Amino acid sequence: MSAIQTHMNLPYKIGYSVGTVSYDPERHYQIDDLLMEADAAIYREKKASKGESSD
Repeated sequence: MSAIQTHMNLPYKIGYSVGTVSYDPERHYQIDDLLMEADAAIYREKKASKGESSD
């Protein structure tokens, strides 16, 4: 990603985070249950990539 930013001479940084979760019908009764778990995974990954503690 940073090679593209350098090449394009962008005045800002572009980044992304990914949260993955596997569907489990025992836990995910509605799509909102699945999405909430995926959302939480995104924020855990963001914290981990920044070196922040989850404590």
